[in-house]
Amino acid sequence: MTDSAEVDKHVRTWYAHPAYWGSQNKQPDWPDRVLCDQGALFDDKDVLNLGCFYPEDEEAFAHRAHSWTAIDFVPEVIARCERLRAWPLSVRFEVGDMREIPFADETLDVVTDFSSGDHLLKEDWLRVIAEVARVLRPGGHFLVCFANNEAFINFFGESWRSSPAQLGEYGYVRTDTIEEMAAMLEAAGLRVVRRSHDNDSKLRTGMLAVKP
Repeated sequence: MTDSAEVDKHVRTWYAHPAYWGSQNKQPDWPDRVLCDQGALFDDKDVLNLGCFYPEDEEAFAHRAHSWTAIDFVPEVIARCERLRAWPLSVRFEVGDMREIPFADETLDVVTDFSSGDHLLKEDWLRVIAEVARVLRPGGHFLVCFANNEAFINFFGESWRSSPAQLGEYGYVRTDTIEEMAAMLEAAGLRVVRRSHDNDSKLRTGMLAVKP
């Protein structure tokens, strides 16, 4: 049975490889771009990005935030991000584990996960959601993009129905249905207020949730 240590090892190996490190060239219709209103969600906010990898989102939006911190558990990724360009003083990159978010209770306005949580076991993902609920201020938002199980079945076959999480590409990928993700967020006390799309034609979908 796959455990957290094995998953972490495979993901770290994949993400630490410099050949994979590069921009995804995100377009305005991507789920995260739609849900953040092309960056307006971050204006003058204290933002935490979970699992930055290539800092495409920091390049696009970090200058709009009051503060922006990006964490990743792979030190090589953080080092590359820091070397990429001269960042504003309000932008920080830190080695950190999203399962133990290094912020005090109710200190953030927005937390984002642009599909980094896909690379965790479900029990670890539940820890992440609980941590997000802890660090968000009342009225704060959690923007999460995730691997869309129905789309993976549609594109790659029925194996993704019987095994919705698999070692392999990107080290490890866990898929969830839209209903499953909404239920997990709401069980942690977060209220889903917006969805990017509800169909099986895009491998990634997203939700915006608020802490009441």
